[in-house]
Amino acid sequence: MASVWQREENGTKYFDQVNFLKGGINYADAINTVSPSYAQEIQTPAFGEGLDGTLPERIQAPRILNGIDNELYDPATDTN
Repeated sequence: MASVWQREENGTKYFDQVNFLKGGINYADAINTVSPSYAQEIQTPAFGEGLDGTLPERIQAPRILNGIDNELYDPATDTN
């Protein structure tokens, strides 16, 4: 089990400050992006806004495209 220090260091600490977006990425059960290409872009220094080192570690988390769970809201199987 990770210590409190390790969770903070890997969870929300951003240099000597707290970054809530980093914390959200690290503690989320799933990550939402608008497209697969955007998911790749934000993992680069050019578009990662300083979080490009955090995102590749979490990219294995379940991803939801455009905020829609395609399995749950599949028009082919949804009775509504």
